[in-house]
Amino acid sequence: MGKIEKAVKAGERLGTLYALQELLAERLDNCDSNRDIAALSRQLMQVSEEINTIEKESETTITSLEAFRKKVKLAK
Repeated sequence: MGKIEKAVKAGERLGTLYALQELLAERLDNCDSNRDIAALSRQLMQVSEEINTIEKESETTITSLEAFRKKVKLAK
């Protein structure tokens, strides 16, 4: 079972995207067709953008949770 399949079966969206990003990068590095390079590049950029979006959302959630916990501690 490959990395992508494992991540999908585990329900790990970010893990799936990282595995897909790695696969696309490997294929892009070994590609000789200009048409395929263009398509792979677009796909790699889309996956990278999605990873970035998810990571930023996670950071915002963690920051908000930390701020909430500090408020709760101060209120005690």
